[in-house]
Amino acid sequence: MATQINFVSERRKVLTKLEEQDRKWFQIALKVVIACFVLFLVGLGFRLFFMYQVKQVVDQQQLTRQAILSQEALEKEYTVFAHKLRELSQLYGRREDKQEALLFFNQLFGPDVKVSEINYESDGDEDILSFTLRARSVFVLDEVFTKLNSTAVSDQFNAIQKDTLRRSDDGSYGMKITLILSGE
Repeated sequence: MATQINFVSERRKVLTKLEEQDRKWFQIALKVVIACFVLFLVGLGFRLFFMYQVKQVVDQQQLTRQAILSQEALEKEYTVFAHKLRELSQLYGRREDKQEALLFFNQLFGPDVKVSEINYESDGDEDILSFTLRARSVFVLDEVFTKLNSTAVSDQFNAIQKDTLRRSDDGSYGMKITLILSGE
């Protein structure tokens, strides 16, 4: 009897096994390709989203820059105004010091002594006020010396210089007083 050897069935089994393995590998490869495509789409979406965000930030930056540049003239005016105001405030403060000093001496000496020939100089750190006192008689002048040497005057003003004592033709006495006012 002849036995039959079937080489085809063995080959078919091997091919079926290979076909099943190929199907598994194909499914795995398909899943990998789909996953890569999904990752690509997600990456593309993120890129588009971030590009949109960057565009918005750049647009906002340009709008802000334009707003700042449009306010530049106003800022310059404000800075100049503030500087002028500060300088005027300092000048007014110096003027106020001068007026207070003159008022102090007018009240100190009373109506018998006249203040004249007022000169005011400012040297940055210190302000110098000089004026001439006119007294009717030598007795009034003696009172002026006494008051100038008093503690009320020395407490109020640190540096007082008395110069140029003269007698005029009408019999009145004049004396130049120089004060150094505190500079601020």
